[in-house]
Parts: sequence; structure tokens; C-alpha cells
Amino acid sequence: GKTRFCCVDGPEFDGHEVDYDELVKRQRAYLTEEKSSMDRFMGAAR
Repeated sequence: GKTRFCCVDGPEFDGHEVDYDELVKRQRAYLTEEKSSMDRFMGAAR
């Protein structure tokens, strides 16, 4: 399949075309950095 992005291709497309394995992989790409940032943010907020 073809990779599509909402910012370019628009938010509406057939959900049956979504490669959910690829979606999960992309969602987890920055998980470590996001957790580190959240930990720093929460520490500063206290």
C-alpha cells in the first residue's frame, strides 16, 4: 500500500486501507522521548 498523511491527503479515506501494523509502529517511534519529556514536565509542575 501507499503511505498517506492526513495533513497532505486529508483526514477522510477508507479505513479498510489502513495498515494498522505500520500505524502502531509509527505511534511507538518516539515513545522513549515522549516518556522522558513527560517525566521532566511532571517534575517541573510539582
